[in-house]
Amino acid sequence: MTEVLALITSVAAAVVSVVFARKAQQMSAIGQQTQVVALNRDYHSELRAWADGAVAALTSAIFLCDLRDDCISDSDFRLRKLGVKEDLSALIDRGRFFFPNNQPDVHGQVKPAAYRGFWPQVLDHLVHSYEVLRRIESRPVETNHSHRGDLWHLRKLFVSDLQQVLNPEEREAELKALMPG
Repeated sequence: MTEVLALITSVAAAVVSVVFARKAQQMSAIGQQTQVVALNRDYHSELRAWADGAVAALTSAIFLCDLRDDCISDSDFRLRKLGVKEDLSALIDRGRFFFPNNQPDVHGQVKPAAYRGFWPQVLDHLVHSYEVLRRIESRPVETNHSHRGDLWHLRKLFVSDLQQVLNPEEREAELKALMPG
């Protein structure tokens, strides 16, 4: 009888051990999923902050074209333009943290690693905006109207490309799936 009781106790202990082991494995998997979700959320949050800065800089460049020469001195205009150029230049390089160059083994082998290859399309819009900004002059203002149109177009392309990356529709669907009821 003692042997049967010992056997039953051993079997019960083994079953309890298996149940707890599976529960621990499930908890570990949930913990890993939570970490992945948190990393994804943080990445998207940082990407949105970068994109916000880029849209603000592009908007500043666009409205720089509207400054009338009788409202601002040449030196003030040049200072504003320099500030926007600084912002765009920094945003282009910061964008490389999110969007590394394509085909780094094909182009630019003599360049530092982050500059090898071809920049992705989303950064292309910022680089082209920087080039347009360089052509904006304080006088006469009329010459800046075509630059303004070019900058508007580039901003629209940039926002459209970023929207594809951030995929707000998918995020909204994920949030709805997590909401009770």
